[in-house]
Amino acid sequence: MMKTEKITKSYEETIELAKGFSKDLRPGDTVLFYGDLGAGKTCFISGILEGFGFFDGVSSPTFTIVNEYPSSPPVNHFDLYRIKSEDELDEIGFYEYLYSDKINLIEWPERAKGIFSEYSGKIIKVEIIQTENEDERIIKVE
Repeated sequence: MMKTEKITKSYEETIELAKGFSKDLRPGDTVLFYGDLGAGKTCFISGILEGFGFFDGVSSPTFTIVNEYPSSPPVNHFDLYRIKSEDELDEIGFYEYLYSDKINLIEWPERAKGIFSEYSGKIIKVEIIQTENEDERIIKVE
């Protein structure tokens, strides 16, 4: 996949960009999401799920670590923000999730550096652009 960079100026534009991105995902794929708190990672993930026909609401699994969505294809959505060690991921069966035939969307992968240190797959970086438009984002797809 080519590296691309896109500026979105609204929630809706971010959703549409993510729906387009969803067309390139296949069962078993893992996507890592980087960005500050409130940058729009979960918004982008919502758009991916809409691209898969799931419209029942997406929330970041900050406290549960993973949400499983019965979309088509099915998606595991991880938020690693609150993990204190990679051992916590062993406790929830993280590797079984990663090696399943579901798509894995992972926010805050930097909290599990050891696991993703040599990752070479799909990466999304979301940054807020400091302008008068609070919804403006730059989204980098690698």
